[in-house]
Amino acid sequence: MSGIAPIIILSEDNEKKLVAAEAAQALYKKLMAQGESKLHANLLKNRGPIGWAVRTLRDNPMRPGQIYEVKNIKILACRIPAIIVCGALYGLHYDIHAAQTGIAGTPEGDRMQGVYDAAERYPNEVEYTYSFVQILTACTASSAHGANDIGNSVGPWAVIYSAWHTGNAAASKALVPVWQLAVL
Repeated sequence: MSGIAPIIILSEDNEKKLVAAEAAQALYKKLMAQGESKLHANLLKNRGPIGWAVRTLRDNPMRPGQIYEVKNIKILACRIPAIIVCGALYGLHYDIHAAQTGIAGTPEGDRMQGVYDAAERYPNEVEYTYSFVQILTACTASSAHGANDIGNSVGPWAVIYSAWHTGNAAASKALVPVWQLAVL
C-alpha cells in the first residue's frame, strides 16, 4: 500500500463545513472589496493631487487593442502622470483604519479589533504626519539593503573590467572606480 494514494472520503458533515468555509471566503472577499471601494470613493472626493490622479485613472481607462495604437498612446499620456502621482502619494493618504472597517465579523476583523483595542490612539493628523517619516525610514532601509547588494556585485565586475581594460589581473586592494558604483 506504500505506492497507493489514500482516498479521502468526505462525510456529509465535512462537506457542509467545506461549503460553509467557501461561502465565508466569498463573503470575506466581498467585504474587503466594499472597504476598498469606500476608501477609493473618499480619495475621489479629495481636491488635492491624489484626488486628481485617482479621477484621471478612473476617467481614462485603457481601450482594447495594442498599447502603441494612437488612441491608447493618447490615453497613456494622461495616465502616466496620474500613475506617478498615485505611486508617490497613495501611501500618504491610505487610512488603514478605514480600509479595514469592512471586515468586521470576520476572523481577520476580530484580530484587528483586538490590536486596535490594545493600541494607544492618536488623532489621524498625527498618524498622517508620521506616515511620511515611515516612508523615509523604509527608503533608508531599502537603500542600505541595496548597498550591500552593490558591494557584493561590484567586486567581481571591477576585477573583470580591470583585467579587460589593462590586460593584467587587478591587485587585491585595487580601488573600484566611482562610475562602476554609480552604474550598479
